[in-house]
Order: sequence, then C-alpha cells, then structure tokens
Amino acid sequence: MRNRGLLWALFAIGVVALLMKVLMGEVLQIVPHHGAITEAYFVYAHNLLHKHVFSQTISASPPLDSFRPPLYPLFLAGVRLMSGVDQWDNWVATIQYLMGALTSVFI
Repeated sequence: MRNRGLLWALFAIGVVALLMKVLMGEVLQIVPHHGAITEAYFVYAHNLLHKHVFSQTISASPPLDSFRPPLYPLFLAGVRLMSGVDQWDNWVATIQYLMGALTSVFI
C-alpha cells in the first residue's frame, strides 16, 4: 500500500512539472522558442539532413565546424526525420516538455 502512495506522488509531480513546462513555454512564453542559438541548432540539423555535414553555415557546400556540441542537432534532425510534418519544431517542444516532466519524476 505504501508503494501505491509513492507512485501517486510521482505521478502528481510529473503532471505538475508538465503543466509548469507547458505554461512557461506556450502560455507565458517566458522562454522564446527561437533565438540566435536556437536558430543555429536548427541550421545544424538542416545541414545534417540535407548536406550531410555538421555546420552552422548556410551555403551550397557548408564547411565543417565544431562551435556547438553535436547531440542536440542530432536530436533535432531525428525529430525532423520522424515527424515528417512542416511544424516539426512543435514536436521538438512537445518532446522537450515531456522529457522535462520525466526528469522531475526520476530525480
């Protein structure tokens, strides 16, 4: 019976965390979706998918660079491949909200 209470508490923490993430991101827009750094990551993801190169330069043949760590652009490119929709940045935000809520539960 004690474990059941713990599970309900963890569920409640996850729901509250998710609501806070959505409220801050979508309703209050405290954290803007697109800024200079975010746009650079989207350019990296675009170049990975279409030019097969890790670069933040927009050109016909962008040069390799290493100004940003590669994991987040790979995440963006994977979401873009799997979503197959024009508004794939909404999918990115949704996945990040869920990951943030799950992090709150498992920490």
